Amino acid sequence: MPIPITVDLVLATVADNRLQVLLGRRAGRGFGGRRWALPGRFLGPDDELATTARELLADVAGGRGGQLEQLATVGPVGGVVSIAYVALVAGAPSSRTGDRWHEVEEILADPARLALDHGRIIAAAAERVRTRLEHTAAAAALCPPAFTVTRLREVYEAVWGVRLDPANFHRKLAAAGVLEPTGDRAEGHTGRPPALYRADPSTPIHPAIVRDNLR
Repeated sequence: MPIPITVDLVLATVADNRLQVLLGRRAGRGFGGRRWALPGRFLGPDDELATTARELLADVAGGRGGQLEQLATVGPVGGVVSIAYVALVAGAPSSRTGDRWHEVEEILADPARLALDHGRIIAAAAERVRTRLEHTAAAAALCPPAFTVTRLREVYEAVWGVRLDPANFHRKLAAAGVLEPTGDRAEGHTGRPPALYRADPSTPIHPAIVRDNLR
């Protein structure tokens, strides 16, 4: 008998200055009744993996897109093999009834409360996101389309869990050349409003912005 395969999604965002992921209550094999779990769906015999992952992202994120990347294959655990993906979205997009955002730090403090091996998947996803921010402009996917350097730094701080020196961070970004000025300035600020920028999240950062060198 074939082993069931699920496509599971780590949908990550930054809200309240914390890295958060979306979880839902799921019942069935391996879920111990109704435990928090990653959004997922079973892969049918004729289903294409990447297409299923994209459809799951569209469903979970309320039709909004996001950077989608295959993360790992885990299992079998509880008789199920999980093919995990990670996606980054800005803000807290509308989601399915019953789903809820959870802070990654709280999840990692007690991963056993999640179904199957989803705690380990989230830990791997968090580290993947941290590394992506060092080597690409992926943090832009966690910001509005136009953002200030301060907002971008806050995203880095939320993902890395550290406080960064503002001047050093700005200098590193300028050297990398990944930010494109929009020509506009942020509203609601006293004095001279800060400039707004945009960036392609897939743009490589060179030299890399290494988290331990910016504190």
